[in-house]
Amino acid sequence: MAMRTGLEGCGLPFGTLYNAPVRIHWTFFFNFLFQVIYAIVNHTSSWKYGLMVALIWGPLALMIIYIHEVGHLYANKKYGGTTYKATLWPLGGFSECYIEKCTCMQEFFVALAGPLTHIPQFFIWLIIMLASSHIGIDYYKAPFSFDAFDNGGADDFFAELGKQMLNFNLVIFILNLFIPVYPLDAARMMASLLVQCGLSTDRSCLALIIFGALLGLGCFIYGIMGIVNSSNDAITYLLAGIFVLYTIYGLFQYYNRRKVTSHPLFDADCYRERRTYVGGSNGVSRNYTGGRATDGAPRSRADIENGKKAKNRQPSTFLNPDDPNGFKLRKTKEVKPRASESQPPKPPNMNKKMSYGKALKKAQKMKMGELKRECEQRGIYTSSFVEKVQFEEAYAKSFSNK
Repeated sequence: MAMRTGLEGCGLPFGTLYNAPVRIHWTFFFNFLFQVIYAIVNHTSSWKYGLMVALIWGPLALMIIYIHEVGHLYANKKYGGTTYKATLWPLGGFSECYIEKCTCMQEFFVALAGPLTHIPQFFIWLIIMLASSHIGIDYYKAPFSFDAFDNGGADDFFAELGKQMLNFNLVIFILNLFIPVYPLDAARMMASLLVQCGLSTDRSCLALIIFGALLGLGCFIYGIMGIVNSSNDAITYLLAGIFVLYTIYGLFQYYNRRKVTSHPLFDADCYRERRTYVGGSNGVSRNYTGGRATDGAPRSRADIENGKKAKNRQPSTFLNPDDPNGFKLRKTKEVKPRASESQPPKPPNMNKKMSYGKALKKAQKMKMGELKRECEQRGIYTSSFVEKVQFEEAYAKSFSNK
């Protein structure tokens, strides 16, 4: 069965941003229609309210999310990274970026740059609300009244619009900063912090899966109970729970097949680097991951009590000078598959320049076997790939990284 991330099926192209194609996810249009229909059905007498809801969840939401994504791609560019595509959805965006030899903290700040864009937007809409209302900041605390809103003028309309957009920015800011569920930005920040603190990539992924599954299940149960009790926000929680569980199931598929680094959430060099220090006291090995070193267990407790050391690994020609603690850095040499001796393949032109889109179209026309050979000849690590789409994207990225 094909593995999914939860962001497949992106619909409408929306131009480019930093030379990367931007698409609007189908959930954005679904949410827009749901909010507008819900407003019309429940408040048929107020055409102003329906117009305001359509503006909030239509062009204004798209503008805010687009600025949110600009923050991510700007930070990625400042670190010298490349962006391949960006996806906009109702609660933010998700971009596929690559920074060569990036650190966990670089990954963290790229994810943080998106939510930070909502701070200036928050104050802009606050100024609009204060300038349009007659009672100043007290308007934010005042309850909403349909009679006052329908019978009021343009000032009342823009005051309520500024209030609703202020809340919209606040909700997106909090969700992307404090709820670590894919595809929210908090999931990328949490994953980078967990690996930076010494946790392995697989365990970091498992922690996000457990939290996301509990949150999605809670939203789903709350939505079911709300439907029984005729709650107004029951459908919203129910749909949110289904979407969270769907994306978490996609992440679990990658974890279950031990291909976590093929998932877009962990598709960064800081999650792939693995180095092993050997030769420490009592034969302890030290695993180096994302800037943190953790000591591994000795061979057995009896060996420690008897003063024996674990069996040393075979010396490597890639050993660096000893560090002060007696460890040696051993780098793993990548073994590339041998080419066929009977029909040696023609070596590719590594200096050939090609855009990402053109290389992707070329890869899509190739058959699976031919595409695998091309990837191997270009030195692309393909052992974790399962689907043809992964080979195509890796082949196209190899040109854009030149």
